[in-house]
Amino acid sequence: LAFLLVYFSFCLLGSAQINLQDSTVQVVAYWNLGEKHKYSYLSQEYEVQGQDTIWGDSHSSAFTLEVLDSTANSYVVECRILEYENHCTDSLGQRVVDFVASITSDIPIRYQTNELGQFQDFVNWEEQCHVIDSIIPLVNDMMIEYMPELKAIPEDTLAMLKNVVTHMMSVLKNKSTMVASYKELFYPLYYHGAKLQLDKRYESAQKFSSPW
Repeated sequence: LAFLLVYFSFCLLGSAQINLQDSTVQVVAYWNLGEKHKYSYLSQEYEVQGQDTIWGDSHSSAFTLEVLDSTANSYVVECRILEYENHCTDSLGQRVVDFVASITSDIPIRYQTNELGQFQDFVNWEEQCHVIDSIIPLVNDMMIEYMPELKAIPEDTLAMLKNVVTHMMSVLKNKSTMVASYKELFYPLYYHGAKLQLDKRYESAQKFSSPW
């Protein structure tokens, strides 16, 4: 599986150097306290079979990154998701992802970086885990509502299904999995810097393994 990552609407205030001769911009992740930028992200999953391309799941989001704290060797950054749109080939998966996103999108994600902007750790990790724990029973109820036929299956089978859902959601309480799940929030860090040409579209194809 490959993901097509498209970045646009870079909002570079005073932290970029523009070469007017060749229209390139040098971006380095040194921020000022209170600095805030908005990003848009698109992820498209597809499978190549011979000469055919089969399009699969996709999602897009818009979010802000704001510098809440700044020291000589670290930053605290807050991310807030403004918009989220998901398209799954599986209808139940679509409902689950939309349901979870509707609850979690209002919860800010705060994390700390080093002086170069490289991710180090989550700041409000306990809050994130609490949200995940509160979602698990809601997801189970939503699945039964969406699939009434589940009410007719034996209790032990339904309990096993709920345990599977609980396990899948609990995986998100692993920090590495959380970073992979919210990968778009960390791509803009680019602690090593990036040289981008104005008004040019940049794409990157990468592979990710499922945490489940």
